[in-house]
Amino acid sequence: MDLLASGNLKELPDLSKATKLEKLNLSFCVSLVEIPSSFLHLQKLQTLTMTGFINLEVMPSHLNLASLKQVNMMGCSRLRNLPVISTNIRRLYISEIEVEDERASIKSCSRLKNLTIRKGGKLKGLTHLPTSLTTVNLSNSDIERIPECIKDLNRLQYLNLCGCRRLSSLPELPVSLVFLYAEDCESLETVFFSVNTSYVHLFFTKSHHQTNSYTWKSMPTGKRSACRVRSQRQWKFIDHQQTSFLRHKFPGLPRGFT
Repeated sequence: MDLLASGNLKELPDLSKATKLEKLNLSFCVSLVEIPSSFLHLQKLQTLTMTGFINLEVMPSHLNLASLKQVNMMGCSRLRNLPVISTNIRRLYISEIEVEDERASIKSCSRLKNLTIRKGGKLKGLTHLPTSLTTVNLSNSDIERIPECIKDLNRLQYLNLCGCRRLSSLPELPVSLVFLYAEDCESLETVFFSVNTSYVHLFFTKSHHQTNSYTWKSMPTGKRSACRVRSQRQWKFIDHQQTSFLRHKFPGLPRGFT
């Protein structure tokens, strides 16, 4: 069902008999303010798109739609609660939602692979991240802290923190990480990597007009492990010796790069 840009639609019909509905697009239905309880009957729904649903204020709690795999709620700027939409969800895209606590909605998503929470003004920190995640995008949010449990996300490959200006440090990151984007993170001072991290691309802002990219590779050197960091065309080798983490101030990286 495609109701894209139905600007005059003020109320959704009773969907209790739409039990075979698989896709629903409510993007830019700017006159709608709530999702009806009849949504509970959409157990075959796989994709729910609500981009630009700017006046949405209320969603039923504990929808838990069994077949739902993807939810796009980018731009639902008046929504104050984020219910458990589905425990089987794979991709969740959120932006500009004034939610302070995401625990209930994300903790139960044990199959979640892609998580995007952009421009979350009241969300200061995450408390839980499912270990199934491969991609996390928190760009342009006011987030101040990343949970320590991120190091246990052994499938995570992509982490986007661009524009997180209040984020001052990162905990130890998982060895599976391949891309870390932290451009315009003006408060970021410390990044932690385990010595087991084999290969990761790092992107940091050097100035307002220039972004430096770095590549980290680790390699054995006898009984000790070492790594090399490349800035532009130059490699620098750094010996870990017996330490668990690397501590090295490398030009262009956050102070205390670890």
